[in-house]
Amino acid sequence: GCRGLQSIAIPDSVTSIGSTAFENSSLTSVTLPSSLTSLGSSTFSGCDYLTEIHVAPGSQSYASDGGVVFTKDMKTLVVCPEGKAGAYVIPGSVTSIGEDALNYCERLTGVTIPDSVTSIGNSAFEDTVLTSITIPDSVTSIGDWAFMGSSLTSVTFSGDINSIGKLAFYN
Repeated sequence: GCRGLQSIAIPDSVTSIGSTAFENSSLTSVTLPSSLTSLGSSTFSGCDYLTEIHVAPGSQSYASDGGVVFTKDMKTLVVCPEGKAGAYVIPGSVTSIGEDALNYCERLTGVTIPDSVTSIGNSAFEDTVLTSITIPDSVTSIGDWAFMGSSLTSVTFSGDINSIGKLAFYN
């Protein structure tokens, strides 16, 4: 495993990183190469100390802002590091919160979803400690297990949602 490793810059020759590749490591910072074209789901699952993920300049697939990874066009939030703390405001360019994007982010005290977001992916907020969330009226679909296992006590829906996935608010 990667126990003891705190920071890593992945070489430019790497184009793909598989699911759970760095699972349960002690990483605090990661720089993804500009050559990366595929990032698996839950790549950094269990990385409780990871506070920032950066994308090297020149990437055609991904971008980073504030230590959070997005698709290059900044329309999909791909992954928020599990160690990110405090309140987080998702940028207004984002239209989709990707699968597993903020799951296990147990140090986030609040997340603001902008009116630009239309979909929330599977397990996007699974096992977070958020106690309340407002789903803007722009959101039309919420994926399976999206908020499963979270600490929510209040959910506010501002509009009509066409689809809520299985076990979206379970437990």
